[in-house]
Amino acid sequence: MKYRQLGNQGLRVSELALGSWMTDVSDQSKQELAAQSIREAYDNGINFFDCRMRTAAGRRNASSGRRCMSYRAKNW
Repeated sequence: MKYRQLGNQGLRVSELALGSWMTDVSDQSKQELAAQSIREAYDNGINFFDCRMRTAAGRRNASSGRRCMSYRAKNW
C-alpha cells in the first residue's frame, strides 16, 4: 500500500480509501459483510475510511466506527 504524509505530525494515510456511503447495515448479515469488507481493507493496508456524515440516520457511521475501534493504529 502506498501512503501519503498528512500534515507535519507524522500521520500517514493510505492512497486508497474505503467508503461506506452505500453500505447497507439494515440487518445482522449485512453488518457482518460490512465488517468483513473493513477487515479486508485494513489487512491490506488501508487506513483511510470515509464515513459520510448524513447516511442512514448515522447507522453506517456507528457500524463502521464500532468495527474500526478494534484495530490497532499500526499504519498511522
